[in-house]
Amino acid sequence: MRTALLTLTMCVLAASAQAKYSGGTGEPNDPYQIATFEDLIALGATPGDYDKHFLLTADIDLDPNLPGGKVFDKAVIAPAAYGRTWWGLGMGVVGVPFAGSFNGNGHVIFHLTMAGESCLALFGYVATGAEVTNLGIHDVAITGTGMCIGALVGLCDGGKLNHCHTTGVVHGSAFVGGIVGINRGDIAQCYSSATVHGSRGDVGGLVGSNGGVVVQCCSTGTVFGDGDVGGLVGSNGKSMVDGWSGEVIDCYSTGVVTGIGEYGGIGGLAGRNDGSRIIRCYSTGTVAGNKDIGGLVGSCRWGTEGISSSFWDIQTSGQATSAGGTGLTTADMQTAGTFFDWRVCDNEGGWTINEGQDYPRLWWENRPGDPIRMPKLSDLLLGRGTENDPFLIYTHEDVNVLAKIPCEQDKHFRLGFLLGEGTQENPYLVGTGAQLNLIGRCWHAWGAHFKLVADIDLSGFDGNDGGPAFNVIGTSATPFTGVFDGDGHTITGRSLFGYVDDPHAEIKNICLIATHTDAGTGRTVGSLAGSLKSGTIADCYAVNARVSVTNGGTVIRCTSAGEITGTHYIGGLAGQNSGTIAECTNTATVSATGDHVGGLVGRNTGTVTQCYNSGAVSSGGSNGYVGGLVGHNVSGVVTGSYNTGRVSGSQFAGGLVGYNNDSTVTDCYNTGAVSGHNFVGGTVGYNDRGLVTQCYSSGSVSGTSYVGGLVGSNYRGSIATSFWDIQTSKQSTSAGGTGKTTAEMQAAATFLNAGWDFVGEMANGTDDIWWILERLDYPHLWWEATELIIHDRQ
Repeated sequence: MRTALLTLTMCVLAASAQAKYSGGTGEPNDPYQIATFEDLIALGATPGDYDKHFLLTADIDLDPNLPGGKVFDKAVIAPAAYGRTWWGLGMGVVGVPFAGSFNGNGHVIFHLTMAGESCLALFGYVATGAEVTNLGIHDVAITGTGMCIGALVGLCDGGKLNHCHTTGVVHGSAFVGGIVGINRGDIAQCYSSATVHGSRGDVGGLVGSNGGVVVQCCSTGTVFGDGDVGGLVGSNGKSMVDGWSGEVIDCYSTGVVTGIGEYGGIGGLAGRNDGSRIIRCYSTGTVAGNKDIGGLVGSCRWGTEGISSSFWDIQTSGQATSAGGTGLTTADMQTAGTFFDWRVCDNEGGWTINEGQDYPRLWWENRPGDPIRMPKLSDLLLGRGTENDPFLIYTHEDVNVLAKIPCEQDKHFRLGFLLGEGTQENPYLVGTGAQLNLIGRCWHAWGAHFKLVADIDLSGFDGNDGGPAFNVIGTSATPFTGVFDGDGHTITGRSLFGYVDDPHAEIKNICLIATHTDAGTGRTVGSLAGSLKSGTIADCYAVNARVSVTNGGTVIRCTSAGEITGTHYIGGLAGQNSGTIAECTNTATVSATGDHVGGLVGRNTGTVTQCYNSGAVSSGGSNGYVGGLVGHNVSGVVTGSYNTGRVSGSQFAGGLVGYNNDSTVTDCYNTGAVSGHNFVGGTVGYNDRGLVTQCYSSGSVSGTSYVGGLVGSNYRGSIATSFWDIQTSKQSTSAGGTGKTTAEMQAAATFLNAGWDFVGEMANGTDDIWWILERLDYPHLWWEATELIIHDRQ
């Protein structure tokens, strides 16, 4: 009897579960069917099903004036709250995310009406694993007093949105978008014509704040906001802490954009771009505001290298300038030749244009027009036909091109060429700025070999006065993977490479002279390469510029000189290093208004070996993290290197490393003066569970609290066989190490008795790391010997 009752109960429960929706089991091959208003409400009320699969089988009208209708005060599905965390640091979300799939099947949800606080949308919160596809949200009326407001999704934290579209009106405070409030996922082939209004910042026609990927999308709605207001995205940014980074690729916006506050950052496509990628995009809408207004981008922090092959209409936008991109007339914007590198490969999707009648359109829109195809390198027509940017016809060697070119009055032409085959034995030869600019447009050749045959001045490639803008080589989507040999020549005026990512990629023998390196409010200053993910930069010389903004490969035998300024994560060789920097030198003055500043590297998680810095290093930030070699050493290694430059900052200031966290500093020395307020040391300002061994400092050290001749403060770290000069440092104490007089510091016995490996002795090892001019000088690294001997002879 009990068995029969149990079986009956299970059958009833199973039937009840199936009855929640209009069919299906929630599995990928048998999704739950959503056919009615009741089905949709049931889904929202069942968080246990948020990881299941759903299929919309009919249009649904959520009009609150219909029987059973309502004005929602929270998201229909996966409601959440977004705001400051309870401890007051940063922003956070509370709620159960939707992580399943929802296929709209081409259907539409009408008249979604909402009035509430944060995360207002059909889906309040979606996370990694979520997919929302083929869905229309029409005639929404959403009013939120909080953040994360969108017609489709409030917070997209890793999910995917494909083939979705929205119309209506969306109001919110901050992080307000026509489709998504905050995006850290992937959005593809979506569009919005919704009117979007934000009383505060990060307001966009499609996305309020983008930290994910937006590709082949468009927006046409009117956008209003206080600051960081864009026709497509309010802000396109990256987080140095969380690791996410925004990308906008193959997108456009045509809506009117208005900034109504004093904050600024008002752009036709993006209000603000934080060192992220905007590739093959355009905007045409009118743009107006009070501060930092741009036809394409309003304001740009941390450099403009990420913005490439992107344009705005200077006539319809009413804006002649932009923080990135190239401004063109309406006629140029409706000319196929302008967008020749917005390529279509075979029959794959891309762009089309009805030339002379319309702007480029995405292929999936099915608008009248022909595909924009990539010309071959052997027959390439570049430029806009103006005197400052003439049409440039490129031909490959041994190829004769006979063609009729329609010649309009007042058009300018000239011939150019790239000799070579792009191989190691016969590289492409580059001798002019136009030829170098060609490489940035020919993405398909980024795996080839190139060689400079002349010095090149790129200072005129700024997109102003009818001239061409420079096309940075390599993007995150298509990095440079080839070999570029400067052959000892000099490039002046512009950064060259955006992304380099291949173990065999190499940039070598180039001198880069930057004409503008002050990053203003951003992290990215002038550089030979924006991001070296893998590969090698060798034997290069940079003036007023870093060798690489971020390094994950190998930088060897390179030198920086001049003056380098910026905000955060600033170093003479690299802002951040997770690879290897070896045999490199910085003589440039390095200064930042913010934190994480080093003579060589701002933040190091890799290896720095056999390098030195002689330039003054300073940090104006409240946290400091400033060092003669490395500002912040995190699980990194600094070995066989030295600093002679002056170091100054508010706190965590060290002659070698400002803050040494779980890291190693060995066989290094400092002779530069170090000054700060708190945690100031001759070698390391603050040693947090790190190792400092066989190091010394002779530079003067001054500060207010936690000041040491060798180390300012030590927390559970190890400081072994290391010394400081108590006379020259003017410090009698240290949080580790041994203080010695100047005479003792210039005696070999002091160091030999501590186990230091010197040239000519074998008891302490045979690596021959150190040498000394007894009673005349402090110890030096043996690899310096050649330089010092040559200097003495001169």
